[in-house]
Amino acid sequence: AVAEGDWYAYTFFEPVDARRAFPCFDEPWAKIPWRLTLRVPKGNRAFANAPVEAEEDAGKDTRITFAESKPLPTYLVAFVVGPFDVVDGGTGGAAKVPVRFLVPKGRGPETAYAASVTGRMIDLLERATGVPYPYEKCDVAVVPRFWGTMEHPGIVALGQPLTLIKKEDDSRQRRERYAEIAVHELAHHWFGDLVTMAWWDDTW
Repeated sequence: AVAEGDWYAYTFFEPVDARRAFPCFDEPWAKIPWRLTLRVPKGNRAFANAPVEAEEDAGKDTRITFAESKPLPTYLVAFVVGPFDVVDGGTGGAAKVPVRFLVPKGRGPETAYAASVTGRMIDLLERATGVPYPYEKCDVAVVPRFWGTMEHPGIVALGQPLTLIKKEDDSRQRRERYAEIAVHELAHHWFGDLVTMAWWDDTW
């Protein structure tokens, strides 16, 4: 994706595109822990399902190694690369997991509403399920010109038109739309991510 002249990369593997990125059994039942290493051009940042474990100089690039993820099917493996602004969204859940927004450069202030409510959604979902939030962090990757969403654990993707609200466009309707969609995607961290159907025809 291109935003204001800068390039950003986002993965979206559902249902069977992970096999285009790496050799794998690209089926929902095949859940394993993943350890990713990305080599990205300097001046860019990279994020994935699990937290960053190490960053090393690699000449013109930076080599970024991520901690081992929880067991995931391939369609939920995700990573993003670009010159992001990172907006602090506080914490969520009993474990106080960090909530952050990975936003195209210069658009950070437009996450004001989303950053104020997303951690509280995790609190509410923990109470509703009786199960602690199952992952180490909750990044929200804001994807330019994308109306879709995707429940990648630890790095949920939410489209820019949904998540970024300029001051002049702020309204109750825009806020409710964000809350409705975001809580749906976060609920998938329990139903679909932690507990995953064996095959696509088992979706509930």
